[in-house]
Amino acid sequence: MSPARASIAKLLVVGLVALALSGCAAGADMTGSPSHRMRAWTRATGVARSSNVLLQDAARIMKLAGGNDPTAVKTACLVLSNDAEAANTELPTPDHAATLDLSKAYSDYYSVAVDCYHDAGVPARKMAFTHALGLLSTANSDLLAATKRMQALERG
Repeated sequence: MSPARASIAKLLVVGLVALALSGCAAGADMTGSPSHRMRAWTRATGVARSSNVLLQDAARIMKLAGGNDPTAVKTACLVLSNDAEAANTELPTPDHAATLDLSKAYSDYYSVAVDCYHDAGVPARKMAFTHALGLLSTANSDLLAATKRMQALERG
């Protein structure tokens, strides 16, 4: 198994473990209504900040990808991988579907980061690099879907 695939496998295992431990969400009060639990979890974790950081990272990579500085792209990809791993530690949410959406988004961001770092600036890997950039759109969509679901749950 390649180092990139091994890293992705580790991230998926962490996500599954987080899902299994859903009752322990960041020390937040996990009693009461689904709305109360989601509000408590979002306050305890700072998921909104993490989501904004990931969206900014993705935008930065897309902007840099059009230029001629592979080192800057690789640096942005490394930042994305670190931010995706950090966001993943906030899981699970009190809602199974939101946890799955976030876990998928974080996994996609991490996968993009690994592939982007490996492929940026390598002419023979241009198609793989373009594919990795395309996955950013999927990760952003999953993140926004999870955000909408969490907001709806918070409102009750």
